[in-house]
Amino acid sequence: MATVIEEQVPDDVLPAEDGGKLVAVIGRFDTPEALVAASEKVRDRGYRRWDTYTPFPIHGLEHSMGVPPTKLPWIVLGMGILGCINGVLMQWHLNGYEFGNIPLTDIANPLTLLSGYEYIISGKPIWSFAANIPIAFELTIMFAAYTAFGAMLAMNFLSRPNTRLIEAFAEGAPPEVGIWSDPLFDVPGFEKSTDDKFFVSIESTDPKFEASAAKAMLSDLGASAVDEVRDAGERNLPAGLATVGLLVATFALLPPVAVSFTRASTWQTPEIHPVLDMDSQPKFKPQERNPFFADQRAMRPQVAGTVARNELETDTVKFAGVVDVAGAVSWSGGLPVVTVQDDGANPAEPDWTDEIPIEITETNMERGLERYEIFCAPCHGIDGQGQGLVNRRAMALTAKGKAAWQPAANLHQARLRNRENGYLFHVIGQGAGKMPGYSSQIPVEDRWAIVLYLRAMQFSRQAPADLVPADVLEQLDGGEES
Repeated sequence: MATVIEEQVPDDVLPAEDGGKLVAVIGRFDTPEALVAASEKVRDRGYRRWDTYTPFPIHGLEHSMGVPPTKLPWIVLGMGILGCINGVLMQWHLNGYEFGNIPLTDIANPLTLLSGYEYIISGKPIWSFAANIPIAFELTIMFAAYTAFGAMLAMNFLSRPNTRLIEAFAEGAPPEVGIWSDPLFDVPGFEKSTDDKFFVSIESTDPKFEASAAKAMLSDLGASAVDEVRDAGERNLPAGLATVGLLVATFALLPPVAVSFTRASTWQTPEIHPVLDMDSQPKFKPQERNPFFADQRAMRPQVAGTVARNELETDTVKFAGVVDVAGAVSWSGGLPVVTVQDDGANPAEPDWTDEIPIEITETNMERGLERYEIFCAPCHGIDGQGQGLVNRRAMALTAKGKAAWQPAANLHQARLRNRENGYLFHVIGQGAGKMPGYSSQIPVEDRWAIVLYLRAMQFSRQAPADLVPADVLEQLDGGEES
């Protein structure tokens, strides 16, 4: 005959007939200072499974409890980096890499499903890191945010499974056992933890836990009240909660059903648009007619004489190319504009500056060359002799009687070599003769850079031989000035 010896369990962790299984001992303190002092004592006595509850954060409490620094920032950082790498690799694989020698129509080949597709858009590179930064940034934020949320719950044990729920399922009990309340909520006065009281609880699962010793310790530490926390067992669903949940689930299905029905149906009437969101509003599009104004134009010109704050430029040498502004300069949008009165034989011109009001550097010279080749060379030619591609084509059409064209000027002629720098700046911005102005396309600094390069190009045709490098001079016919 076998003899069964039952394991002796202390009475203070056995299920009580009236209150349930003992799960913790909790002490109530009246001040934050008392809670901090008690936490230090509990920590020093070697308890490991215990916690504090306060109505507001207490600075330094984590040190008093001996809580180690959280690893959450490192976890979030790692997942953020993983999200960034995932975003970059995903876009590279899908848009910038394609398995070779695998027809995309070969559905039977499993590599077809794994292959990306090199899709050329407007002649842009198949793969460009800069173009893929937004998606990588979004995945970085998404991985980091979800990790911070989930890891915070896990590391604070807010997502740990309810042991009584697991036990209930194992025993075939109703699933509502022990999931709708925490035993702490049954402790008298615990609701004060959200108001003006402070609590320390020591769990029965702590290796050093003894109910009587824990209660005596909390009392000695100054607790105004010490209570046992017992699990009362079954807790049923609140009345009507199941009905409310069923109704909410039913109504949640209505919008997707309605959307699916609408998308699959044909309607003869306009759709219902309860929230306009500025989709339909009284407005005028560019170049439309507006009968409100006398000129019938919806697009309104700038009000004469109006200058935006801090945008009035008074340096007429730099922004207009003139020294004496008397009667020659007006302001438009805060910028000075030169008006040349041309009465035929004797045009009245302002006092043009002969300065170049930007720093004369190799960088500005190269910038002037670049802008010259973009805006000037098509007509005046790379060498400035007026034989650009546009000019040659227009002259050919003019010779056939198919166009009327005024030849582009040779920039090396004496008339232009002897003109002031301010005049050249003015012509680039405002135009001259049939040449249009480029002030809306070329900023002020770039216009002066073009003048700087133009002067260098003109000087190169008139430079004396002693200023020409020896290796270049040898290539010239007879070493003469050119």
